[in-house]
Amino acid sequence: MLDQLLRAAVVNLGYTALMILLAVGLWKAADRWLFPDIDFIPEIKKGNIAAAILAGVLLLFCAQLVTAGLN
Repeated sequence: MLDQLLRAAVVNLGYTALMILLAVGLWKAADRWLFPDIDFIPEIKKGNIAAAILAGVLLLFCAQLVTAGLN
């Protein structure tokens, strides 16, 4: 019983780590290829609300992927 629980926990942690790597990779890919002319952090510091909303949506998408890995 404990062996199965431990094995399931290790598999879930591995899957979650994979999802985190995928989410970071997607964030980097979107930042590099989809929005090469936008540097989000300085734009947000200047008060650009559209850049903040876009960055927030991308982060929520990455968080959704990580959450799927935890289930």
